Amino acid sequence: MSHKRFHIGIDVGGTFTDMVVCDRTDGALTLHKVPTTPHDIASGIQAALAKSGAPTKEIAEIAHGTTVATKALLERTGARTGLLTTQGFRDVLELRDGGRRPRHGWQPAFEPIIPRPWRWEAAERMDGSGSVLQALPGGTVAAP
Repeated sequence: MSHKRFHIGIDVGGTFTDMVVCDRTDGALTLHKVPTTPHDIASGIQAALAKSGAPTKEIAEIAHGTTVATKALLERTGARTGLLTTQGFRDVLELRDGGRRPRHGWQPAFEPIIPRPWRWEAAERMDGSGSVLQALPGGTVAAP
């Protein structure tokens, strides 16, 4: 187990980067908020770390999460995106509601987030604990 002093959690959102710092010496939690820097996400994270005052050598771990990529994907503002998924799940994003009829008889038109030609399947399978049930055959995944 690490004897370093700080554990840090960072959430990079579209507007702000939030950070919580846990000081293991006394259990104190401090919160920090800085503007997100969309052109360079790392700059916002570095600014939050600097604001925290936690010396780098005393940081035991940093847990990071972000909604930036999800938002860019949903708003279609990012780069063209492809999807590599487990065999049998190529169309899962398009099937989103399992084919159920809408409750009130109205369903908006839906353009797939990732067009079908940009979705590929890999013959590999894992279970819920992350154990490999069917290994990915070597050389089967390559850029088109």
